[in-house]
Amino acid sequence: MISKMAEIIKNLKSSILISILALATWNFGAYCGKRYNQALDRPKPGLETKIVQEDVLEVSDVNESKLVVEKPKKVEKINEVNYVTSISQKAIDFIKSYEKFKDTAYPCPAGVWTIGYGHTKGVKQGDKITEKQARAYLAQDIAIIEKAISNYVKVPLTQEQYDTMGSFIFNVRLEGFKESTLLKKLNERKYSEVSEQIKKWNKYKGKVRQGLINRRKDEIEILEKKDYVRDY
Repeated sequence: MISKMAEIIKNLKSSILISILALATWNFGAYCGKRYNQALDRPKPGLETKIVQEDVLEVSDVNESKLVVEKPKKVEKINEVNYVTSISQKAIDFIKSYEKFKDTAYPCPAGVWTIGYGHTKGVKQGDKITEKQARAYLAQDIAIIEKAISNYVKVPLTQEQYDTMGSFIFNVRLEGFKESTLLKKLNERKYSEVSEQIKKWNKYKGKVRQGLINRRKDEIEILEKKDYVRDY
């Protein structure tokens, strides 16, 4: 009986000892795992980490060489001004209504030989053209005016503003436009003063001409009311 109890006690001690050893082994393993994870998270010796900007992480070592990792940057949409670059067909028709087609060369009020729709380049007395040729000359003249607007006007224009300048330049010619107060006001973005400047161009050789008054009024109608219909 005594020997059996001794054996039971011996077996119990062995079980307790095994349990203690297993528990100690588990705790030691957990401690080692925790320390290992901490070591992975710790910056490496010789390196320092700092935030340079909100979206840029810069890691620099002691010799000042740098590795910069940038997050994708947000792209802001910029509102762009849509610049008008050509005279509309409505404005071309307006110009034609004032210039009127002439198939034979004639001297304009300034004494310059003119043909077709107000075309003057290379025209001489006795020249004749067809309406088709007149349209081709007009297209050339319009292209010259568009280039002039591009060269001298430094501010964005609406289609109506552009068309008004096109008709105005066609009539007063580039020499008058590029030195005008009108152009100065336009480039200063004083758009509200442009109409008054247009009105002033109603004289020829110092005298007020009704035909020029009418054209200026109609050009202002285009500018202010988008009305391309000739009223005079």
